[in-house]
Amino acid sequence: YKVTWHIEVASGAALNSSNYITGYCYKCGSQVSKSPLYDGNDLWEWCDYDAAISVDETSSASTSTHRWITLTGSQTVTASETYNWSYYEQYYVTVSVTKADPDFLSTDASNYFTATGTVNGSVQVSFSPLYEGNSISKWLDAGSTLTIDSTSTGSNENEIWDVYPSSWTVDSTFHTFYYW
Repeated sequence: YKVTWHIEVASGAALNSSNYITGYCYKCGSQVSKSPLYDGNDLWEWCDYDAAISVDETSSASTSTHRWITLTGSQTVTASETYNWSYYEQYYVTVSVTKADPDFLSTDASNYFTATGTVNGSVQVSFSPLYEGNSISKWLDAGSTLTIDSTSTGSNENEIWDVYPSSWTVDSTFHTFYYW
């Protein structure tokens, strides 16, 4: 069957000729590859019926802290048609909190903050507990918003540990929230 690979980035920067995907299928029983696949550059090949058609899970320029990843695994060739894969640009973000002034009281394991972000388009990711000296690292979608509780768990009517600003647009691998 004549099949086409179609790649698109669901969120983040588009893939291109220097950051691309390689597609795979079987032709007469042997695996063949097609590249470069990226946004706006579909490729086709004659592929065996009822055999796997697949792509690289991550793009050619992906690293251990910045990647374009698909959640869709291999598909099965059943007709001469277009097979689609969506990718997400993501950063492996290390999040920390620190006091805005060295004279402020520090947060700790019993008085901490919780931050929440998004990965894979809609999955909520929690960073907790965040306190002075305890950072947490997880994957987040590029361009998504990471928000943090404006006050710590130990805050009360007598004393407050307050974060400002309490949100950040994900565009790098590190972010520190400052509290007062």
